[in-house]
Amino acid sequence: MTEYVMEGWKLYSVITNDISAISIGGITGSTNATVDEIILIFERMVSKGNLKI
Repeated sequence: MTEYVMEGWKLYSVITNDISAISIGGITGSTNATVDEIILIFERMVSKGNLKI
């Protein structure tokens, strides 16, 4: 992770989504299983001096 920090990346936003109901063929039922989505959005300043191609 430190190599990303050294290249100028920083965490901008975190989005989480917890889904506890599953729909199959139009039938929705509650289950004990959950599906978690975690979306991490990073950003970095890009200029002529630090642009790597």
